[in-house]
Amino acid sequence: MGGKEIPINIISYYDKLKDISYDNKNNELKFDMPFNWNLSRIKNVKIFIHEEISVPKPSPFANQSYSGEVNGIPLPPKMLMIDPTNSSKDVVHFMIPKDGLISIAENVNKNGNSTSGLMNFGLKPGGNLSSRGSMNMNISSMSS
Repeated sequence: MGGKEIPINIISYYDKLKDISYDNKNNELKFDMPFNWNLSRIKNVKIFIHEEISVPKPSPFANQSYSGEVNGIPLPPKMLMIDPTNSSKDVVHFMIPKDGLISIAENVNKNGNSTSGLMNFGLKPGGNLSSRGSMNMNISSMSS
């Protein structure tokens, strides 16, 4: 599968995405979104972060499990959901409710990562990937 191009689609339901990339070495999809990490603001507004990533099946990136992180903070399984009902693609959802976002924001602010004004997402397929080979991603994004 070396060098095979994989079309991946990302929909952001919060803000426009930027700097979308694929790290072939770590088999990780990365993307950023502008975000104000001010904790008082987050506590005082109705907020829910939802990002949707469509991964075609079969592909080296498609998997029965995925792990996700925001600004280097691993997300609990309840914030990363997979809809495997479509036989042609996995649809992976980052779904971060307000209470989860407050917890992440506390860590981001404590670690000094809030000054970038970005929410950095990372998505990796789970399991043993050593035999999967390399690939190129053809990534498109849209905001709703």
